[in-house]
Parts: sequence; C-alpha cells; structure tokens
Amino acid sequence: MEQQKFSHGGKRAGAGRKLKYGQSTKVIRLPEELVTELRKLNKQDVERLIEKLREYNLKQSKMAHKAN
Repeated sequence: MEQQKFSHGGKRAGAGRKLKYGQSTKVIRLPEELVTELRKLNKQDVERLIEKLREYNLKQSKMAHKAN
C-alpha cells in the first residue's frame, strides 16, 4: 500500500503561538496572600522588586558555579 502525502497539518515554519511579551515567560506558584500584595505594588515598587530578584538570581548563579 502506498503512503499518501498530506498537504496540511504537521510542522510548518511560522506556525504556533506567538510570544505575547516579546520573550519567553515562566509560570511560578505563589501563595495567594503574596499575589494579593504584589498586585498592590505601583510601577516603581515593581521595578525595585525586579532589580532585587535579578541581583538574587545573579548571586545564586555565582554560588552554584563555586560549588561545582
């Protein structure tokens, strides 16, 4: 029996969901109480929090490299 070639479906260039924020995102789980507090933050507080998280991430990354 001869296999048929389909003209639709499968992997195609440009197919799939587009990035909503222009970059990849990651889902995290937080306690509901913390989410409520985070939603109360203003833009300046959010920017400060993001900077602190980046510093923490960099610090953890350096510690991981030292351990190896």
